[in-house]
Amino acid sequence: MAHALPDYDGACRNLHGHSYKLEVTVKGATVKDNSMVLDFHTLKELVNNEIIAQFDHALLLNSTAYPQSFTDEVKKQFEKVVLLPFSPTTEHILALFAEKLKKILPHCVYLHSLKLQETENSVAEWFAEDNLPEIKNIIFDLGGVIYDIRYENIADKFKEYGLTDFEKKYSKAFQTNDIDLFEEGRISIPEFRNYIRSLSSVQLTDQQIDDAWNAIIIDVPEKRVEMLQKVKQQYRIYLFSNTNQLNYDKFKVDLKKKFGVDIFDELFKKAYFSHILHIKKPKIEAFQKIIEELKINPSETLFIDDSIQHINGAMQTGLLAYHLQKGEEVSQLFDNKGNISAETVAKIIHN
Repeated sequence: MAHALPDYDGACRNLHGHSYKLEVTVKGATVKDNSMVLDFHTLKELVNNEIIAQFDHALLLNSTAYPQSFTDEVKKQFEKVVLLPFSPTTEHILALFAEKLKKILPHCVYLHSLKLQETENSVAEWFAEDNLPEIKNIIFDLGGVIYDIRYENIADKFKEYGLTDFEKKYSKAFQTNDIDLFEEGRISIPEFRNYIRSLSSVQLTDQQIDDAWNAIIIDVPEKRVEMLQKVKQQYRIYLFSNTNQLNYDKFKVDLKKKFGVDIFDELFKKAYFSHILHIKKPKIEAFQKIIEELKINPSETLFIDDSIQHINGAMQTGLLAYHLQKGEEVSQLFDNKGNISAETVAKIIHN
């Protein structure tokens, strides 16, 4: 790579190049079938695609240090020009590489360290433990994170009543506009029931509709409540759930009967529900509304959700985010005292 450091008081202010050497170290649990954390070939391919292909034999310049007319001309003269919003020192380049690699590593693997050698005697190193964000607040999703749910149960139940293909109307990734309105509290329960009836010639009763809609709800395991009781001793914790009046009325009663208290009042400093807030994830305005009301710093706040579209919406407001994968247990993100584990922090994503 070649670069120039115009603010540097020395020869490096001029255009010059180096034969860089990059070392990448990752950590993670070994996979049972092959006892590997990550196949070396796979790691090499990831680094080649994300780093080498973009930066090898490229010219790196600080776009804020030169007139645009100059950078435009440079791009005309050279095939590979990378304009950065910062000075392309080895330290800054290494931090950029770290962010790029963190985003593409498999979920079970996290970046441990990087070493970038500019010359024989000039080396910069990056360690995950030195770059952990300071987290003071955590916003949890409910369904799929705290509350076990199964979207398919709704379609299965409606099918029993003669309403088929409901999975095309409602799933984890997609739902119709009327269901969106119901989750934002913009149509009433009777209006929602009439909408469901309009989807089929079968005359469904109110009870059948309610039973099918509530079939998504399964349970909140006691271990997660115990986990949250520990976590709230370490962080300010909140809840933000896309839900609706039918599900809300059902799980509020069920959970109070099971635990003897309203766990939303007991565990969270504040719980937000889309049908009460009148806006839902992944709308950016929903996250902004909560951030402004709570007066929290997004860069100090972690959002945990199992839906990638919600993760993307949260990150656009500056929130840190953890995408909980299918089959991953939220309790395992914390140690036995309720602190976020180092492995979890290393897999947190942000803009």
